Amino acid sequence: MLLDRFEASARRARSLDLRTLQEIVAANRDTEFGRAHGFGSLDLREDAAAYRRAVPLHAYADLAPYVERMAEGERGVLCAEAPSLFAMSSGTSGQPKLVPITPRLQALQVRCYGGLIPAVAGRRIPGGGDPHRGIMLISGADSGLRTRGGIPMGSASAGGIVKMRRIMPLLWTTPFEALVVGDRGANGYLHALFGLRELEAKFIQTAFCPTVVSWLRMIEDRFETLVRDIEHGTLDPSLRLTSDERARIEPRLRADPVRAEELRRAVAHGFSGFVPRAWPHLRYVAAVITGSFGAYVPNLRHYIGDALPIFTIIYIASEGIIGLNLWPDEPERYALAAGMAAFEFIPVAQVDDPSPTTVGLDGLHRGDEYEVVLTNHAGLYRYRMTDVVRVVDFVEELPVISFCHRRGELLDLVGERLTPRHTRDAVEGFVCRFGGPGARLMDYTTARDTESTPPRHVFYVEMVGAEGSSIDQASAHLDAALVEHCHAHAFQTRSERQIGMPRVKLMQPGAFDRLAQWRLDRSPGASQNQLKTPRVVDDPELLGVLEQLVLAQTE
Repeated sequence: MLLDRFEASARRARSLDLRTLQEIVAANRDTEFGRAHGFGSLDLREDAAAYRRAVPLHAYADLAPYVERMAEGERGVLCAEAPSLFAMSSGTSGQPKLVPITPRLQALQVRCYGGLIPAVAGRRIPGGGDPHRGIMLISGADSGLRTRGGIPMGSASAGGIVKMRRIMPLLWTTPFEALVVGDRGANGYLHALFGLRELEAKFIQTAFCPTVVSWLRMIEDRFETLVRDIEHGTLDPSLRLTSDERARIEPRLRADPVRAEELRRAVAHGFSGFVPRAWPHLRYVAAVITGSFGAYVPNLRHYIGDALPIFTIIYIASEGIIGLNLWPDEPERYALAAGMAAFEFIPVAQVDDPSPTTVGLDGLHRGDEYEVVLTNHAGLYRYRMTDVVRVVDFVEELPVISFCHRRGELLDLVGERLTPRHTRDAVEGFVCRFGGPGARLMDYTTARDTESTPPRHVFYVEMVGAEGSSIDQASAHLDAALVEHCHAHAFQTRSERQIGMPRVKLMQPGAFDRLAQWRLDRSPGASQNQLKTPRVVDDPELLGVLEQLVLAQTE
């Protein structure tokens, strides 16, 4: 089995990582990049030292000129295998990027989603091996966008969907015809329509926690329409579907008044905890809740209750798979995905150096933090991910990592270096202080105000259920929460007065959903499943959108 082989690879993770690098270098020795960096003469029999001497570390901007030529259709530039897709990143950490995806890279993703992840759930979650399907919140739609060379552009997941078409009916409730509709809103509605019909659905799965929270909110908002469609076997005429899409989906529908009545009973007393009532056989929800995504967990628990496990399944980016969670009850632990890319790591103390050194798997130490660097099968060589991880354990030779933050996401005006975890805890504390026991945080982000003297942090916060506290007290409440959760802030603020009182901007209801839609519209080939709220915003255009959604603010 795939999982058995992956777990067995822990005993030889270092040699597997080296062999992966050897394969990548050998396969691409005759590319323009490979010739320029002497791939044909590198001696990698013992270790990766020769490769690291020959190839510098790269940020995306360093490789962008090569990627642009590949997008125009030029062959043999970065990799020998022609890209089948260019993934469009969501631009969370800057401007959207084009990331080349080759068939080999897509095959690795299919292996994970179609084999490894179900195997982990089946072995490690009670009932996870039940022979029932689950609800996969994913889109396989062709964005319709093409590079100048005619190569499709879109999300990395969309390309892999087509390759899984034959096994989809065994795994997921949404039929292929609904998975590939072009409109995002219609796609989410169809996931709900086909998912709600399935009494015995085993899981709800998506990439990141906010996606499933938004989807469950949509079900609450459109529940009567969904149940009416299930009851009568109809398809809401207001959905933005082409005539062809509608014609392909309608034969999949059937009237089910019994199921409609079950669903009405499930929400008879409200939507708090409705998920296990609507799907009594559900075994788990799969979504990333680590890092700043933890802010969404209370809202997810509002819908799913306290008993249903949340399985953080995979640590993945457009550039490749970085880790797999083999321990469903421990969301902060990912086994490094050795063999799916070649990895090295920059010690966190050196990440801002002009020429940092890197270490391989054998140079990692438990408890230390590193920036991830990968070499993948699609032409990214010694590519700096900007992700900072902590090594929390080892399984044989295989490092077990947890995600800490991205470079650039630290709140740092005068050396306080507050991590996203610090700020998340502080914002949650502020919501409790300011909004009262019934308040829930929906989302937040921050910005730097360096025009004020002293400089200060700005917090954009959306919450629901607040009891009407005065906005005049918001800054004091947030400052108290920062002092409680962030000792560095307390030192700088209370002892040296180098940081001013934080400025609070309370957001309109649904503000962050509208912000997400704006970002998707700006990068039309990106997927909602990729979307992550940036925790520190520097982009003036994005700040302008946020400002338009402010409801009330402190001075």
